[in-house]
Amino acid sequence: MKHSFAKILDAYEMISFSPDGDIQAQVCLGTGEIYIYSDLDSELSEYPPEDHPHELVDLPNKYDLDLGNNLVYEFAAGQESELENEIRTIFRSRGAYRRFKDLLERQGLLQEWYDFENSQIEKSLRDWCEWKGIELAEEAD
Repeated sequence: MKHSFAKILDAYEMISFSPDGDIQAQVCLGTGEIYIYSDLDSELSEYPPEDHPHELVDLPNKYDLDLGNNLVYEFAAGQESELENEIRTIFRSRGAYRRFKDLLERQGLLQEWYDFENSQIEKSLRDWCEWKGIELAEEAD
């Protein structure tokens, strides 16, 4: 069974950006169906049936894929040393992401960051799919 990477990515984004992991998702290895649910929002929730015949795998979030601060530090390592040091200093205190993005905006690097972040998310999620044995369908852009 081939699975839609676009649907997996959409579910990943939903669960990664929910506060406190309130939203979870599972992918069915047999059908490719993705079940998204939250104990806080019954209207959002679609649980697999009780007698579901196929294996379900929990989709990871950004923390499971180690895409938090480490991703920022990886991006910073590709910048000039003065900027890298400034980025590392920013992440020593609260409110770091806002200040990080403000700095990148001033430096004209915000779009470069977004492109880097998106490519790393896609690579990590594709690697995770391969590790879990989830075969991905080739999709047109």
